[in-house]
Amino acid sequence: MAISVSSAYAFDAQTIRVRYTNDAKDFTALGNADALNPDNYDVTVIAYPAMALGLAAPPDPIPLKVSRVKDSTGAFVVTDFDISVDAVLRHNVTYRVTVSNVTDEGGIVIAPPVFADLPGVFTVPLVPKRLRTVGNDFAVDMRTGRVLQTASGDIALFGQKAALLDRILKRITIAAGGFYHLPDYGLGLKPKSAKISTSSLPELRNDILAQLGRESDLVDPDVGLSSRQDTTYSGVLVVDV
Repeated sequence: MAISVSSAYAFDAQTIRVRYTNDAKDFTALGNADALNPDNYDVTVIAYPAMALGLAAPPDPIPLKVSRVKDSTGAFVVTDFDISVDAVLRHNVTYRVTVSNVTDEGGIVIAPPVFADLPGVFTVPLVPKRLRTVGNDFAVDMRTGRVLQTASGDIALFGQKAALLDRILKRITIAAGGFYHLPDYGLGLKPKSAKISTSSLPELRNDILAQLGRESDLVDPDVGLSSRQDTTYSGVLVVDV
């Protein structure tokens, strides 16, 4: 049974998104059972302090809930799952997702355990005047909150461009530890765009203001935009709410 965890990352402060794949031919060994159905195997998430990965006795698993997001078929069967954890995924902690006890219809284990390690997310601390920096650039690294880009400005996230496009690129924090997603964030900007022109900032600001106005938790939001001309950042968005 060639099941594997092809990617795992912190989707938000309390959710891990995991992508499992397995050979389509392996379904013949399962009968009508679906090896990628969370009812047919066990999933655990364990938090390791950054300096304690070599612990002899692993810590207790974090309580979690697994739900299917989507799947596709072909030469390989791919399924994305969201794992909701009963803890904040902190950026200085490593989390290990383990898939074990994959069984056939007769209850026989047909695959060895597989696992993937991932970092948590960086949460913006509460700051004076409720000022929030929403994005350091228009690109998000899984550890720092920025999307990695190649020299040409394309996406460099383990080759998982589709996974990146499915992910909400930016978040706005309006309370300590609380994330409010802006599902339409981007406003027509393509993630692979390397630079944002100064002349486009006023129009972009108006678009962002219109979008923020639809967020029921925000009152009279204001937006300030500036461009950075170095090779690292393409723009900074600051929201005062």
